[in-house]
Amino acid sequence: MRCITRHIEGDSRADTYRIYALADMHLGNVHSNERALKTIVKEIEADDSALWIGLGDYCEFINLHDPRFDPRELPGWLMGGDQLADIARTECDYAAMILAPIKDKCIGLCSGNHEDAILRHSECDVYARLIEALADGKHEHRLDHRGIVSLVFKRGGASSMAFTIMATHGSAGGRTQGAVTNRLADLIGQADGIDLVLQGHAHKGQHVQAAKFRPGRYTTRQVTIHGVTVPAMCADMRYAESKDYSATSEGYAVITITPDKRRIGVGLHAV
Repeated sequence: MRCITRHIEGDSRADTYRIYALADMHLGNVHSNERALKTIVKEIEADDSALWIGLGDYCEFINLHDPRFDPRELPGWLMGGDQLADIARTECDYAAMILAPIKDKCIGLCSGNHEDAILRHSECDVYARLIEALADGKHEHRLDHRGIVSLVFKRGGASSMAFTIMATHGSAGGRTQGAVTNRLADLIGQADGIDLVLQGHAHKGQHVQAAKFRPGRYTTRQVTIHGVTVPAMCADMRYAESKDYSATSEGYAVITITPDKRRIGVGLHAV
């Protein structure tokens, strides 16, 4: 897994930071909630203490000759000749345009199965293109399918708290909430020293907590590990309906961190 370390300098003991977790935007599908996404982008942009992380499936990335292609799923901005000539490029540039105002607040970007599929079948690396667009040509946001983000909060030059996230697009299958919960519990148990696990892909929202013991100076201490399945930023798609999948949970997650108090809160928000 790739690992990213971010150093965040604060001014006060009262500093509180908000990490927005965004998953499964599926831009390029008419059911993508672009209006809600643009509102969230403005909210992050206006908040000096806000950061964000992307969990993959930023766009549909389904080209004309893909067996999954359905013209009834296309939004108006994809209907022009130039746009249809290169759907993946158009979608990628459109996503970068929407996210550009908050690119400096990004702490990491996972690759989803839609990014992976078009690379595998069409040799089109939209994931790298999007990362380069949001990191000024660099690859510092790259987490691939899953990775670790370590946030080191500082005040006056001294570290006050380290907060570690394992982020993945996710691979949980099954039609029930229990299948997603079980995969989340499995991820929580895979790595030591993790404070938060984030997964997308399931188009469901949930928050679970697990207590673990960690060694202290003289004895063990109990810590709480948070696991979050982040809902999608799109409504039910025709493919999901054709498979009788359960209704999509639309929304996003916000993780609130107060470093001085070592306090972590998780909120799931509907859109």
